[in-house]
Amino acid sequence: MDPVAEPLSLADRLEIRELIARYNWAIDTRDGVGVAETFVADGVFDGGRIFRGREELIAFGELRDRPPAQPGTGSQHWVTNLVFEGDHSRVRLKSFFIRHNIENGVVKSTNLGYYRDVVVNVEGRWLFERRRWRLWPPSDEDSTVEAER
Repeated sequence: MDPVAEPLSLADRLEIRELIARYNWAIDTRDGVGVAETFVADGVFDGGRIFRGREELIAFGELRDRPPAQPGTGSQHWVTNLVFEGDHSRVRLKSFFIRHNIENGVVKSTNLGYYRDVVVNVEGRWLFERRRWRLWPPSDEDSTVEAER
């Protein structure tokens, strides 16, 4: 940690949690503009496939590569165990993703994963600079990549 860095305030921690919640609501409702608004202008989402900048983030958030959601179907991202790391601009958290199909009442898919986020405060507003999602558990490669940052 930078020895001159101010400790992250409780208000900042709450605003970062709110940022994560806004992202989750936007992605689960296919609100591409809402997803893009949680990132800096040249922000990056890396879920194995990279989306960079406002237009790509909007397309990603709208899930343009998937069929339209039908009534009774959908997905939810649930996150927990947020840990603020290093210079306080890094956050790691666990995620649980569920997709539901009401036609037969069974869960179509679930994923356990985790995020590694880099957040920045831009003019008093916390935003993602980079959001990286991977399946759980963390790989050795992920530990190496994170140690190099």
